[in-house]
Amino acid sequence: MNLMVDGVKKDGIQIPPEPIEKKESEDVKREEFSRNKPAQKETKRTKKSLDGSYGGHFLKTHSMTKRGDKSIYIRQEYHERLSRIIQVIGKDEIPLYAYLDNILEHHFEVFEKAITDDFNEKYTLHISLNPDPKDEVSDDKFREMAEEYMREMGYGEQPFVVFKHTDIDRSHIHIVSVCVDEEGKKISDKFEKMRSMNVCRELEKKHGLIPATDREHHKNEKIFRPVNYKAGDVKSQIASVIRHLPNYYQYQTLGEYNALLSLFNITTEKVEGELKGKMQKGLLYIPLNEKCERAGHPFKASLFGKSAGLPALELHFEKSKTALKNHPSQKTLQSAIAIALKSTTDELSFKKQLAEQGINVMLIMISYQVNFH
Repeated sequence: MNLMVDGVKKDGIQIPPEPIEKKESEDVKREEFSRNKPAQKETKRTKKSLDGSYGGHFLKTHSMTKRGDKSIYIRQEYHERLSRIIQVIGKDEIPLYAYLDNILEHHFEVFEKAITDDFNEKYTLHISLNPDPKDEVSDDKFREMAEEYMREMGYGEQPFVVFKHTDIDRSHIHIVSVCVDEEGKKISDKFEKMRSMNVCRELEKKHGLIPATDREHHKNEKIFRPVNYKAGDVKSQIASVIRHLPNYYQYQTLGEYNALLSLFNITTEKVEGELKGKMQKGLLYIPLNEKCERAGHPFKASLFGKSAGLPALELHFEKSKTALKNHPSQKTLQSAIAIALKSTTDELSFKKQLAEQGINVMLIMISYQVNFH
């Protein structure tokens, strides 16, 4: 049976009576009491610990002056347990509805990030509209395109926010909204990718933008250029590389990822630390000069979006391992390397011969420490 809880008066709570035991002799009672009674010092320590932690946090103060208008249902066993805690630990100084309010407040403080992450993953809508760099799009036109896109995709009645970004080689906008209506029902996303492509093509025609299909063959050339720290705006240069690498390359470890990044004068380092009592892991992206030396301050992975962070990379590592396990290119690559090793005499000619076949070489120096006893 469940009980509806919307507040309980103090005099309405009764401690369940202790079970009546058979009468025992005075000697037996004294012996049992002596055996089970904890040391006086330990009793004080436990009481102090409760007052300073649980009782002090949940049962001493509250901001509710009256019980709320809403009702909730809880299990009868929980109702009895909570009531007993209020009477014994809280000394009947707080009503049940205020105790529950304190518990929920603590719950939301502890799990705020986890709740937000789950909500964003399931119910937040994030769209990015990226015109060609040669397209001259005013803020008013961006706003108009955003409204048209949301309306055509079925989100026209939803509240949404539009951000304009210039952190890569072109101006673009991000649209953020929620994909549940005011009644909490999820808006249909069937065939969303196909519908989105069709809407984008229509927007290109209406506003005279360069079609995505016309600029596709220039994509690699524009994106994958080595970072030049002397040219400035290093963050945008790094972003133009790392945001697109997972779409074109397979890498199975952080070492392989760094080997690939070095071709574009970038390296990454894993960082670990404690935040609010929990161990946190992250990545830093660092620009390099022509000698693979640091050429600027590091950038946090979060500045480049989720795809640049450690969780997304680790997921890509696993996918790459599966994709490359029996990939036909392995034998071709092994054959090309074997031939280059036999036909070249130095590192430079070895790299040059493989580069002519579209194979980039990254040599990783490994140092060993040997201890003699």
